[in-house]
Amino acid sequence: MAQPGQPSADTLYLPDDIGELFTRLYEDGMTDGLPVIPPTAERVAAMVAGCRLPAAHVIGEMPPRGAIASVEKLALNAVMAGCLPDYFPVVIAAVEAMLQPQFNLLGIQTTTNPVAPFVLINGPVRKLIDLNCG
Repeated sequence: MAQPGQPSADTLYLPDDIGELFTRLYEDGMTDGLPVIPPTAERVAAMVAGCRLPAAHVIGEMPPRGAIASVEKLALNAVMAGCLPDYFPVVIAAVEAMLQPQFNLLGIQTTTNPVAPFVLINGPVRKLIDLNCG
């Protein structure tokens, strides 16, 4: 169990050199070769602070492996993708919606047909977070 204020996810010790870092993340299967933002403890904490839920809060099980999607683990991925902390509550809402049984994310993730989830963000939240839509 993590100490208060400490990340509960496994910690990787990565090189400081950005080229070596991307190579290591690629070799470890954490990127498809596109650039990622290193998910430092400070960046993940800032992302978690962008929502009203504690880091350990479980959103659900993510198909197809059934891995636990906690706020902290979603924050790790959001940091790597370049998400802004202001956007993070929208990411959580999208994941919550996709984990609803009627969405059938397992079927989408395991089909042999070319499909992918699509998230359309509109309404007051789009303006509140100043999401680029032009």
